[in-house]
Amino acid sequence: MTSANPRLPRVGELLGERYRIERALARGGMGVVYEALDEGLGRRVAVKVLPPFARADQAHTRFLRECRLTASVHHPNVIPIYDAGFHEERVPYLVMERLEGTTLEKQVKAHGPLSVSGSLRVTVGVCAALEAAHAREVLHRDVKPANVFLTAPPGERVVLFDFGLSLDASRRTRITDQGVVVGTPAYMAPEQVLGRFVDARADVFGAGTVAYRALTGQRHVPDGLREITEVFDAIVHQPIIPPRQHNPRVPEHVEAVVLRALAKSPEQRFQSAQALRVALEEALAEHVARHGSSAQGG
Repeated sequence: MTSANPRLPRVGELLGERYRIERALARGGMGVVYEALDEGLGRRVAVKVLPPFARADQAHTRFLRECRLTASVHHPNVIPIYDAGFHEERVPYLVMERLEGTTLEKQVKAHGPLSVSGSLRVTVGVCAALEAAHAREVLHRDVKPANVFLTAPPGERVVLFDFGLSLDASRRTRITDQGVVVGTPAYMAPEQVLGRFVDARADVFGAGTVAYRALTGQRHVPDGLREITEVFDAIVHQPIIPPRQHNPRVPEHVEAVVLRALAKSPEQRFQSAQALRVALEEALAEHVARHGSSAQGG
């Protein structure tokens, strides 16, 4: 029976007649992530429970289609999706691999910027994940430091997750079926903000924001912007502060790669995640050649 006021599952509750909810791991605007026991296979999993749908008709179909798209991307740098379903008919959930570690966002907030080599390796992992997704014609559209997971010990494995805003690129939709802007405002590409056609180059921009945050400890948009209109204006019109102004240890050749990834115009960016990955790997090789593989000075 459909609940008039759908609720989140409780600790101890059995979700989908299989997943025993054990504890909440994280909470945010896009839902709650729980640790759960998969009683069918005897393994611990992560269950992300999303906000309830207003109605349970077409939203069901769209959600399951998005899940199938994401689950079709098989790559070590992409979070595996094991299952999907609905709690009380209107509360969707995803069952994923349970990872140990932290997000890049939390790592930077707690410990400051990564080394230059560490930052480049993390962003290379993100690009590899995007390559795999784009090969399946899946756009992420919300690439940001909070969606990049570093397994313990930090950085041993880089995993891109939260493909909840993914979109089949072959459908050539501008933003969504309803024309609604989606994504995290501060990390949107300019074309997303403007409601224009979005393709893989928007994800390249997202990878650039990841590199910028990892290298500098700062966001690529100015802090202190309170109104979303101010954030959007900065994304579309204000030049990005070069990373070296935040962290002088960032080499010039690395800064050049990051700024190209963050170009306002999609035509001026790297044209694919693969092209950005290659540039990052070349920058990493140059940095290691100059400073050694254990260099922490950036």
